[in-house]
Amino acid sequence: MSEDKKKNKKWSKKKIALTVVAVLVVLTALWIFARKGAADELQASAFKTGRKHKPQKTAREYEVKFLDSLDVNKVRPLGGGDQKHWAGAPTPNGDAHRPEHPAVNGRLNAAYRLGMAFASMSEDAESQREKLLGVVVPSINKKADTTSVEQYFYDCVAQAENDNERGIAALMMSGYYFGSLSTVLEYVDSETQLPDEKTLATGIKKMDNLKDYLNEALTAEREVKTTMAIQRLEAVADSVKNTYFNCQSDYDENGPKYEKLITVIKSVEDVVK
Repeated sequence: MSEDKKKNKKWSKKKIALTVVAVLVVLTALWIFARKGAADELQASAFKTGRKHKPQKTAREYEVKFLDSLDVNKVRPLGGGDQKHWAGAPTPNGDAHRPEHPAVNGRLNAAYRLGMAFASMSEDAESQREKLLGVVVPSINKKADTTSVEQYFYDCVAQAENDNERGIAALMMSGYYFGSLSTVLEYVDSETQLPDEKTLATGIKKMDNLKDYLNEALTAEREVKTTMAIQRLEAVADSVKNTYFNCQSDYDENGPKYEKLITVIKSVEDVVK
């Protein structure tokens, strides 16, 4: 074989080897990119799944209760005597022709009023709860004899959460919170005519917890009417807090200290009608 042919044959083998190497490099690169893309996609999918299935905090974890701090032995119902009225309802004014409780105006209003009834210390609170439970959380089991009122309230909220009705649960929580504020304000010291201000201050601090719960409910609720009601509740919550601090700064011991605050709290129910 001539020297030229040997060189050509040797070059051909080298060329084939280089081609094979190049192909292997390309295939390796493609394999690496494919692995990386699959890993990224898997990671993104896991992230989305994690976000989607991340357990939401329950109502009890937001801790809005404070009414248990109220010492009922040191206060009496606003208006004198032993008369107790429903928390959140207008202060009795002697109008015998006025209905004791307004009619339920839709399920959203019923949910809010149910929460108020759980915060009430009036004698008819239980009947009010029974009246509203069937409208708000018909799937809830009947209260056991050993279950406390507070536990039963959170059972009702948890049932709404489990039924994927976070908005209804948020309205119940709001009614419970503002009803508790109203109850504190409606029971005053017989001498000073002031409510238990320490308990009231504790309640105002818990408002941030309520707003956090409302915000979470907004992300989960799909009913437009319900989300709008929740947004209005958030706005009026700010108004209640501002009014509370204004009552502190404006009070000069002349006239009722928290009259404006009571008025604002009693108007909260209007935003869910």
